[in-house]
Amino acid sequence: MLPMHIMWMLIFGIILGLSFITQKLPILRPISFCIALPFLLTGTFLNALNSGVSSSPSDLLAVIEKDDLLETFPYTYSLFNILRSNELD
Repeated sequence: MLPMHIMWMLIFGIILGLSFITQKLPILRPISFCIALPFLLTGTFLNALNSGVSSSPSDLLAVIEKDDLLETFPYTYSLFNILRSNELD
């Protein structure tokens, strides 16, 4: 399980960085999407594998949150900030 989580965190970091760049420079959106597509597919696959192992409701909520972050790619950075600010409240 730990290697899958580490791989997912690396993939998420790449996606988050590309989303940040896309937000600052919208003209690079097509290029960043082409770069992010393999990472998005791999992240979705790893998340689906992890959802089969989840046992508690909080684990399932984390899987849903990860799916939401992946599915909103050009706006992943914005959604991540919204989710993070809601946890702080």
